[in-house]
Amino acid sequence: MTSQDTLVVGFDGHDASIAALEHAAGLAARLDAAVVVVHVLDLGDTPLDPDAARWEPDTAHRVARLRARVAEIVDAHDAAWAFEATAGDVVDVLVDRADAVDATWIVLGAPRRGLLARMDRMLGEAVAARILTRSVSPVVVVPSPS
Repeated sequence: MTSQDTLVVGFDGHDASIAALEHAAGLAARLDAAVVVVHVLDLGDTPLDPDAARWEPDTAHRVARLRARVAEIVDAHDAAWAFEATAGDVVDVLVDRADAVDATWIVLGAPRRGLLARMDRMLGEAVAARILTRSVSPVVVVPSPS
């Protein structure tokens, strides 16, 4: 592999995405690849009232905390990386970003477990499953820590 190789990682700060980022950072370091960490903004990133005076600063603060966590994880592996935060449908954003950088792999945390996960699968909403149907890049799904 060359230093041109890129791993795109979906990151939301939860345990599954932390495991995915740890895996991707270690792999990138071994393969001399770069990691592009993509965070898709969701309701957990923003205050409930978009008209609130603190909406933008609070959102920026949450994203900055996520970026700092990413730096902590990836820098420990001494891998090249970039962090991007954007709004949109998580599947569209991740697939489009992977296409734009000609990603070697897309790395994701394993889907949730339990009732909510079963509901996601029944509705066809599991992110990993949706990415598998759209991506031209191989997809690596990293198991959550137990």
